[in-house]
Amino acid sequence: MEKKLANFDIVHTCEIMNYYTYQAVAAKKINKNLKVLVTVWDNSFGRFECNYWPGFKMPPRYWRRQITNIIKENAAGVDKFLPVTNDAAEMLKYYGAPEEKIQVVEPGIVLADLDIEITLPYQLAGKEVYLMVNRLVKEKGVYDCLFGWQMYLSKTKTAERKLLVIVGDGPERQNLRRIVDEQNLKEHVVFIRQLSYNEMPAIYRVAKCLILGSIPNSTWQEQFGYVLAEAICAGVPIVATYCGAIPEVVGEAGLLVPPAHPIDLSNALLSMDNPVVYNKLKAGCKMEMERFSVEKYAKNISEIYRSLL
Repeated sequence: MEKKLANFDIVHTCEIMNYYTYQAVAAKKINKNLKVLVTVWDNSFGRFECNYWPGFKMPPRYWRRQITNIIKENAAGVDKFLPVTNDAAEMLKYYGAPEEKIQVVEPGIVLADLDIEITLPYQLAGKEVYLMVNRLVKEKGVYDCLFGWQMYLSKTKTAERKLLVIVGDGPERQNLRRIVDEQNLKEHVVFIRQLSYNEMPAIYRVAKCLILGSIPNSTWQEQFGYVLAEAICAGVPIVATYCGAIPEVVGEAGLLVPPAHPIDLSNALLSMDNPVVYNKLKAGCKMEMERFSVEKYAKNISEIYRSLL
């Protein structure tokens, strides 16, 4: 790739530990005018020191040495770091990136037209729709969300109207469906394996709330939660966990609870039954969505590019 970049002025990559970022930095030895920018989502400190394959007591030394060298070279050679959150910015400083080269740039969110009428093949009419939109994996807290939902139904006075729509696929899908069947939740939980990009606004339009129950572990925490920003831009309040960058992304647009705590999650959902609380969160969505303006993002990126030329 170094030779391919011989006639370019700017190359924009992703993540400080990626080898192609290292190749872009190496290309500066051939093309002295080349500037390298890197967008950074990662916010998991030291994960390369504890991320290893089964059968190893610790990460292999060779693997750790290679990753460390790549990060070191990239931290020194990249011209501009564009973390999407302050957490990612702090991680960059930890890895040695100069603070003067770091600028937080939140992504712009492009939603399909919310006014387009799309008929979904699901019975949502007359329901209060709550959304889960994520991979169905344990680290997304899918079981906590389901158990919290069940507890909420036992507490709310209008349980018959409540419907949780789970959009996504993953290894936990079959077991989640089993729990729904065995706990007699079929009238209150619907699974949708996939929706197209153009269909998502139709379901955001009828949604009361988005739920995200991410759980941090030793090698990962929520890096941004793109679905959170999408929901905010669609005016949908959020119930989510204190995991990684979630608090920073949600801001005033939602309620946050501890990870792996379905009781607190159910209570947060219950608080949304209060119109005063819910209207305040809706107002929070309007305030926070300005951060994810596509025009603002384009302006920031174009100004950064010009500053490097």
